[in-house]
Amino acid sequence: MKQVLNLFICLVILTSCNGQGKPPVQNEKDTTMMGQDKLPLPKGANKEVRIGTSMEDWEGNLWFGSIGEGLFKFDGKLFRQYGMEQGLSSNNIYSLLQDNTGTIWVGTNKGLNRFDGNKFERVAIVFSNTSSTSFTNNNTNNTSTENTVWCMMQDKNGTLWFGTDEGVYCYDGNMFSRFLDKQSLYNKDHLNLKGIFSIIETKNGSIWFAECAGEGV
Repeated sequence: MKQVLNLFICLVILTSCNGQGKPPVQNEKDTTMMGQDKLPLPKGANKEVRIGTSMEDWEGNLWFGSIGEGLFKFDGKLFRQYGMEQGLSSNNIYSLLQDNTGTIWVGTNKGLNRFDGNKFERVAIVFSNTSSTSFTNNNTNNTSTENTVWCMMQDKNGTLWFGTDEGVYCYDGNMFSRFLDKQSLYNKDHLNLKGIFSIIETKNGSIWFAECAGEGV
């Protein structure tokens, strides 16, 4: 009986130890949302994915826009991935900008997005001067959802400039306008400014555009 009792006590101890010290099981989805210590390897059709743009935000986070795998945020320890499931209009990212209000703008091959710190929303680039309250409307008569946003710049006055396949657009915080549609603008060379890959502002306030379809700089 003594041997049986000792055996029973040993079994109880082993069973008790077995049930302790095991970490909770996390599924793959939870791990992805929490972040990863390395950029995840691309899968399927995006095996040749590349990083096309990057920036550092005010808090020191690094943002990397990829062609095919969406957007990655690196906080110094972990990478977190954002894609169409988080509200982006496309996983092909070509431009990034944080404006003077802290808002992060994301240019894709299917239009413009912005990030308010919690979520992404699609921003319709408006072909005529229209109030910005129509950011996410479905009016396709005056908006382009497939317009690639190659580059972005904010000038000294706070105006945002967007270089796209369909010309240059400005946003003053209230309205979008197409740059070359301004009646006061003297366009003696009949420039279209389509396919703008970069925009810079000089110290004296001049703005330069680099265009890829034959118009040069």
